Amino acid sequence: MDLRQFIDACHDDAIVARVSTRNPLARERFMWKTLLFCCGLVLTALLPAAAAEEKIYRTGLKTESGDFSVSPNGDVLIFTTRKLSHGMRVIDLKTGAIRIVPSEPKRVLEMARWSRDGKQLIGVSSGVVDNHYHPGDSQVVLIDPRNWSQQTITSGSGVKADPFLSLDGKTVYYFKGKVRKIGATAASHYELFALNLADGREAQLTEESFYQAGHGDFYGDGEIIFAGMGTRQFSNLKGVDGIAEFRIFSFGLASHQLGLVPINNMGTLFEFSRPKADRNRTLYFQAGTKAQTGPNAYSVTGRYAYSLLRSTSEGAAPVRLAWLPTWATYDIAKCTGDIYVSGERDGELVFRRLTEVAAPFAN
Repeated sequence: MDLRQFIDACHDDAIVARVSTRNPLARERFMWKTLLFCCGLVLTALLPAAAAEEKIYRTGLKTESGDFSVSPNGDVLIFTTRKLSHGMRVIDLKTGAIRIVPSEPKRVLEMARWSRDGKQLIGVSSGVVDNHYHPGDSQVVLIDPRNWSQQTITSGSGVKADPFLSLDGKTVYYFKGKVRKIGATAASHYELFALNLADGREAQLTEESFYQAGHGDFYGDGEIIFAGMGTRQFSNLKGVDGIAEFRIFSFGLASHQLGLVPINNMGTLFEFSRPKADRNRTLYFQAGTKAQTGPNAYSVTGRYAYSLLRSTSEGAAPVRLAWLPTWATYDIAKCTGDIYVSGERDGELVFRRLTEVAAPFAN
């Protein structure tokens, strides 16, 4: 019997109780059903709502994800893959519809990030020659999501990467490195820069000569967190195999002080990357661990496994939220708290919305 049927039955018994004043059984049955109904209302109010279900968004692409970003209100997900020919694409998370974002000839858009209010995107436009990136030909661009028009806001040489906007949308922060002619990476000697959108002035904020650095986010109003490795100030940091690895750094915009965010359980976690923070300054990040076996271990073929984790603002008590392929990433819809990760199903690139949520910011 559902709630509507229950109410109807009580209504019928109430009529019987009123017209059959000499029928004590009818009156008693009405009293008991009324009592049960009231108890049911109280329990319904006290019990928590059912947990959200994990949702899968399919792309139809047989490839691996390069990067993605979710709009603050959780309506749209914009992504790239490791195949330049795919370009940048947008998924409507309400309908599942996918469209391609237009780019300029012989250029590709990548590393897109939403402003906090969701009204604009910041990204990187990179030159392409013979279907390969052209080292050093990258500029930071503002993108209008209403018509996908682009405005280039930087100039000059150097590899520019991972731009993100200030909370008020008036300043762009990004990382710029020097092109390498030889070596395992296209660029090194990265520094954090700031660009004032009102007057176009650019300022270099760090002097650390990071071997690699990127994926910044705000850690409160006046502090930035990002991933980096091979710095001048922290040159002695070593990983589980005794070699340099990515760590999470903080940078004070007023003090210009660089600090290291200590993550607990350093004996098993390593290669920290893509730090983000929610309204409560809870930390989210990706990290590796030695490959494990067993029913709860992520299936890997190599020595290491990677996952998305959450810890306190001081880096204590990290908790694993999801196992990830080595190439996968994640993002948080800032105003809803929904957490998304990339992955694959039968070779197809998919995105998953986790059941776990972050503390959302106000719209």
